[in-house]
Amino acid sequence: MGLFDSLLNKVERLLGGNAPGFKIDEDTYIAVAGRDSYMVIEGGRTVEVNAELGSDPERTIYASSVIAWEPPHSDYALGKDDRDRLIGKLGVYFTRQGTTYKVI
Repeated sequence: MGLFDSLLNKVERLLGGNAPGFKIDEDTYIAVAGRDSYMVIEGGRTVEVNAELGSDPERTIYASSVIAWEPPHSDYALGKDDRDRLIGKLGVYFTRQGTTYKVI
């Protein structure tokens, strides 16, 4: 287990084990970075996704905000399939939180 995984496991334990919406699957975590910003952490790589707060639906996910992996992985390509998969995982997070959303 690497340092990154170890830190995520510690955060997960602090949040009560399988905190709803935090751990998406074996390889993916969601972190709230700001009011309208979320970090999707997948396999040790991170990408920021903007999801604006609204009323109906409660969140609007901007697909165009998923541009590149954060450093030090910014040299890795992030294609449409990656973008769709990562947005889907953020959607799982919102669904578990009982939050409605749309993707534009």
